[in-house]
Amino acid sequence: MIYGVPAEPRAVETHNPATDSPVPNWKVWPGNNKFFCDGRIMAGPPDGVRTLTWTIVLVVVPTVIYLALPARDFDRLGYWALPTGFVLFVMTLSTLLMTGFSDPGIVPRNTATAASQAIGRDYDFRKPPRQQDIIGSGQVYALKYCDTCSIIRPPRSIHCGICNNCVEAFDHHCPWVGTCIGKRNYRQFLGFIYSTTLYCVFMIATCIRRMQLVTNEKDGDFLACLADDPSPLILVIYCVPAIGFVLTMSCFHTYLICRGETTNESVTTNEPPNEPPVICFGSDRVCFVRACVCDVWI
Repeated sequence: MIYGVPAEPRAVETHNPATDSPVPNWKVWPGNNKFFCDGRIMAGPPDGVRTLTWTIVLVVVPTVIYLALPARDFDRLGYWALPTGFVLFVMTLSTLLMTGFSDPGIVPRNTATAASQAIGRDYDFRKPPRQQDIIGSGQVYALKYCDTCSIIRPPRSIHCGICNNCVEAFDHHCPWVGTCIGKRNYRQFLGFIYSTTLYCVFMIATCIRRMQLVTNEKDGDFLACLADDPSPLILVIYCVPAIGFVLTMSCFHTYLICRGETTNESVTTNEPPNEPPVICFGSDRVCFVRACVCDVWI
């Protein structure tokens, strides 16, 4: 009895009856993901792509305002201000795009077509048990079967109902980037929230410093400073709640890394994950930290 053969992401092809030519797998992708550039770029569902677009706008618009108004007097702030802000902006935007347009670690589905091609014949597909236990390092780990993807999920994998895919080392489905955060894009996600935190701190600090300098030039009249250019205060008001959110996210994910947990594991249980780590360098927690920092997740 054959329970299934995992399919490679691009190994399965169908034929177009009209032209008798192979159809790439991304055109018949069973999940809800949206593809660009002939399948070379993967994003989340269509709603997630729209959300990602709005997130890009939330990053770009205040940057344009900052460069057009407060940063024009960068000589008052110091010649370090403009290049520092540009570097932080590039880091924030690039990590956002890499997170939103990358494979989060989707586990390929086990379809009857893929299995038939793998063994060279048709067969009657039978579901395996809902849960299978494996023993590793003296511990028992439970592997669960996914009815939608017809696979036995790897450890720490969860089926995302929004993207309709099983994601390896699933952390959460991020509404700001419109896709899942998992094994293959968790590093980019960390870079995004960390760089966004630094960028908000930089923008708040430089805007406050500019208002202070202009107020001193106006003989301490803060209202005259606002009448001259209210954009620094507007940017501070915009960035304060933003930094409260991203700073909280940064601290929370740093805490998760130290505990060796994902967001999903943290909200579903208070116990440390009883799952095999990616690569061990000692304890499971040390392994998880090294995996995130040293790119073992990729």
